[in-house]
Amino acid sequence: MQEMRPVRSVRLIGPDVSVRVAANIRRERMARRLSRPEMTARLAQAGYRMSEDTLCNIEHGVSTPSGHRPRLVTVDELSAIAEVLGISPARLLEVT
Repeated sequence: MQEMRPVRSVRLIGPDVSVRVAANIRRERMARRLSRPEMTARLAQAGYRMSEDTLCNIEHGVSTPSGHRPRLVTVDELSAIAEVLGISPARLLEVT
């Protein structure tokens, strides 16, 4: 019988989650030496269109043109980005 390992607890509530996800997306992209144009081209090849500006705004949490809220990543975007990076979407939520 396989031994069960404890699951590391990840805080999934609070404003720091969005900041962490944004930083993780940027870190993972840069670790693969992908520029934003290369990343958005790979997303397009995978069937998910995203502009370089959108990716930049997601990575940096830039406010929308109305200036009301930072640009947060959607679940669909998170999944597409993770797929292109070859990692689990959960990895982008992890504390590093």
